[in-house]
Formats: sequence, C-alpha cells, structure tokens
Amino acid sequence: MANILQVKKNAWNATSSSANKPVADALAYGELAWNNIDNTLYIGKQMNATPLINSYRVIPDATDTIIGAAAFSSNNFIVNSGVAQIKDYGIATEELALDAVTGAQIADNAVNSEHYTDGSIDTAHYAAGSVDATALAANSVDSSELVDGSVDLSHMSANSVDSNQYVDGSIDTAHYAAGSVDAAALAANSVDSSELVNGSIDQGHISTGAIVATHIGSDIIDSQHYAAGSIDLEHMSANSVDSAQYVDGSIDTAHYAAASVDATALAANSVDSSELVNGSIDEDHIANDAVTANKIVDNIALAGNCSSVGNWTVGGNLIVSGDTTTLNTATLSVEDLNITCASGAADSAAADGAGLTVAGAGATIIYDHTGLQWEMNKPLELASTLKVIGTSEINSIVNSELDFGTYTNP
Repeated sequence: MANILQVKKNAWNATSSSANKPVADALAYGELAWNNIDNTLYIGKQMNATPLINSYRVIPDATDTIIGAAAFSSNNFIVNSGVAQIKDYGIATEELALDAVTGAQIADNAVNSEHYTDGSIDTAHYAAGSVDATALAANSVDSSELVDGSVDLSHMSANSVDSNQYVDGSIDTAHYAAGSVDAAALAANSVDSSELVNGSIDQGHISTGAIVATHIGSDIIDSQHYAAGSIDLEHMSANSVDSAQYVDGSIDTAHYAAASVDATALAANSVDSSELVNGSIDEDHIANDAVTANKIVDNIALAGNCSSVGNWTVGGNLIVSGDTTTLNTATLSVEDLNITCASGAADSAAADGAGLTVAGAGATIIYDHTGLQWEMNKPLELASTLKVIGTSEINSIVNSELDFGTYTNP
C-alpha cells in the first residue's frame, strides 16, 4: 500500500516562557515545532510500537554518550560564531597534568635563569658548539681539557715553532713547499736520470740540431710527424693509394668519369627522390599494387561516384558536404562523449525543435525554445534515483502516486 507524504510544521510557543516547551502528546507523529524562546526545534516521535507520541528536541543536551548542545565555561573558553576557542591564559597551573608541557609547547626565549634550579644544567644540556670563548673564564682551560691531537696549525701563532720543536729526521718530502727547492739548494752533479720524471724533458730542454738520425729509432715516424701538405705525388709510388687511403665523402662528382656509374656501382636502396629527375617515372616504372594510401597526396579530388567493397579507414577528419547522410549499418558506435544537434544554430530560437526521434514508436525528445526546456512525449521510467539540482516545480499531477514503501517501526 502506498504511503502518504506529509510535511507538518508548528510555530509553537512563540511568546510564552521557555519552560513551556512541548511535552508528551503535544506534537503529532512527524510534526515539527519551533520554540521561539530558547531557539529549539522539536519533533514528535512515536515511542516503540505503542500509539504514544512524545516530543523530543532535535538537538539534545550533550552528555558523555550523546552528541548534542553543550555549554562552555567562560573562565576557559570563548565562543564566537559557533567556534569555541581556549581563552588567553584560560588554562591554570592546577589544570596541567604532570609532564604535560614539553619542549614543543614552550615558545622560543621563554625560559631564563629564574626558571632553572641551581645545579640542574649538566653536560647533557649544552648544545654542540654552544660554549665559546666568551663563556670560559680566564685560564680555565689547561692540558687536561685539551683532546689529544686537537691543537693544529690554526691554534698556533706565527713563528711559534722553531728548530727546538722539530724531531731529528722528521722533515721529509711532504714538508717541502712546492718550488721551495731551487738550483741554489742543489749540490753540483746531484741530479741524474733517477731524479728525472719520465717525460719531463720537452722541446724547451733540447738545443737546436741536437737530434740526428742516429737518435731516431726505426718505424717511429708516423703521420703525426709529417707537416701538413708535405707529401705530394712525387712521394707516392704507383698504385699506392687504395680505398683505405680515401677520406669518407672525399670523392665527389668531379672525380667520376662520364657514364662510369652504372647499375653495378649502385648499392641497394641508394637512389631516393632527390636523385630522380622530375617527371622521369612513368607508368612503365610503377609496379602493380605499388601505390598505397600513404603514396597519395593530401586533399586529392576524385571525380564521379566512388565505392569500396572492403573496409574504408579514414585517418583524418571525414567531412560530408551533401544534404543527406545515410548509414545502412546494424550497429552505430560513437566514441565522442557528446553529440551536437543543431550545429551552427546562432541562438536558442534557431535550435528550436532539435532533438531525437525514434522511428516507428513516435517517441521524441525535443528542445522547446518557448519554454527553454526539453519536452518528452512518452512516459519516463527510472530504475534508480531522480536527482534534481536547483529549483524543481511539479505542476498538474493527475492520477499520480508517490510510493515510499511500507513503514516499519524501528
């Protein structure tokens, strides 16, 4: 049996005392009552399966187990526009639990000497590098405070180390500065081949004409020793230049004798469009089935009617300029998410009558410019929820039924 949809309202207790709120049986089941004194909304609720109806506040007082309206202490909180905030200085010392205040709750520079207990700062409280010269008393650091090996060059003043500080034999190669040993420091005949670094004798050390043929070993002069352009025809024997001597790309058109390049001299796939003379390819040069779609230029115009017995794939856009497009197909599949009707219409009036017509059934979904609305001439059956966003208007409902199912007591 269909239910009756009832919406009731009751502007209840508009002027009397807030103590006179709705009581049992004051509201009908499902009826709403607004108390204008204490700004509270009440609703009539059926009690279990009995006929008794009681009035309840829609938002009850909050408890440990019930979510509802709650009051805040003005000593600790301030409430503004529905937002509750802790007041400045709203938390007293006695309300803090032990160890509840951690470093994260303490503002920077908020703790000074008056908050420290005497003797409470030990080594663990000092941050790394926090004790500098200004924190040390005069003559407070002696040898017992120095870490072994901690005194380096930066801690010693200039000229503070003399011969008394050197251990005999402690000055080795690593102690000499670069370039500090010059000719004046070397004894006569003290440098022989063992002191010379391999490759250290360059052109600057060899006097002019000092190298003769006897100093040059066999087969040690190669191309890098020849001056550019020093080898001409007189230096080359007959048939001494073959393919290995040619630089890639060095043979150009001027080196070819007339008609010396024939089919045997051409590599496979070596002739492309740039080598062909315009108009040199005629019907005799084109093999059967050699012309495919990618060989045909774009925007070609074909005269007369065209047809195809197989599949026809259009890689670009398909533009039909005729008056009628007929699709004799059993299945029409459209990838586009939106189908546009009345394309090119300048305004709503020009699109009047656009829509969808089902042949045979006489069913239509048509756009009506007069009412700026869609019009359907057949009933609409929904298997799911009808969702209306915005203002909805239902006019002239005749012989209609709203079925909300059968009510069951909770």
